[in-house]
Amino acid sequence: MLGERTNDHLQETQKKKEHGMTLPEHAVTCVGMGAGNLGLLMHADTQGQLVQLLDQGIGLYDKQAFGAGTLNVSCDANSFGSDFSGLVSTTGALHELWVDPNMTALHRDEVVSLPEANSFYTSVGENIAELVSEHPTSEIIRENVSYVVYDPTAPESSPQRFVLYGGKDADEKQIIGYANNVVFGTGASQELAPYHHIRKGQFAYTAEKVLSADQKELVALYSALKQKDPDARKLTILGMSHGALATVDAILRYDQEHEKILGEGAIHLLAKREPEIFCEDRAEVGEIYGKQGREIREALFAPNGTYARFTGIRAGAKELYGRILSGDEKRVQTTILPDDAVSLWEHPQVAAAT
Repeated sequence: MLGERTNDHLQETQKKKEHGMTLPEHAVTCVGMGAGNLGLLMHADTQGQLVQLLDQGIGLYDKQAFGAGTLNVSCDANSFGSDFSGLVSTTGALHELWVDPNMTALHRDEVVSLPEANSFYTSVGENIAELVSEHPTSEIIRENVSYVVYDPTAPESSPQRFVLYGGKDADEKQIIGYANNVVFGTGASQELAPYHHIRKGQFAYTAEKVLSADQKELVALYSALKQKDPDARKLTILGMSHGALATVDAILRYDQEHEKILGEGAIHLLAKREPEIFCEDRAEVGEIYGKQGREIREALFAPNGTYARFTGIRAGAKELYGRILSGDEKRVQTTILPDDAVSLWEHPQVAAAT
């Protein structure tokens, strides 16, 4: 929970706005406080520069609690626990975070769950919010930034080089702040295909929604499938990334634990290329890719021979992909399209599938 100083800081900012006082101006403004911008501030801390940045003035814009909704999905991460905990300096301004119980699960070189990573980012967000409250030149603004306008006539050092627009209502176009520099951390958004690509009776979901920790979308998807004739219980999943395979894994596990309505070939993975597979070293890459007759991407090796740290499917997604390739998971089929094929949404198999 945020401390009293943080809450006082937020209330003071709100009072200024309500009384028509000067709008916030900052040396640096961070739009969105999820994993991206939290990572930026953690990196500054490892360089011993976070306090200096806070003294210069940072504006942190986000309506949500920092980090609270980051990675809150029910699947394995595509990273080791130490990849997260290693972001935090043991000697910097955020060193107290190391005593947080949420960190203990991340002190290991093995894949962790995204809910564990979510707890980590929530803890980081709370600690950063507390630290901001100790620096009067920096502040937290609980508003969404709708868009940012660059003023080309403003001097390079001007605190109003960028104008931030937003408001409580999405349709409002009021100025809510200014900044000399802006860092966008609004995350990636998954968008469904245009409605004309979805035939009557079809439905579509994003991986993020299906993997949500509350399982509401997963239950809704399963219920929609159940209402169809057995032969029509088909799903097409676009892409073959870690997230796509994790989505397949979640659906299969749910089906196995409930009514087992998915038959052979019920889930069709449609992608432009085979996924990269995370391996510990060159020997493992050679063994796995050799069995598949696949070309090894030399660019993914570091000079010391280790494989790219943040590349490839891991954990449950990797294990599932192995079962699919070996033919042990018959509920899933895959199709790889050439790079010059039509977009996945326009492919005939998508148009004909659920």
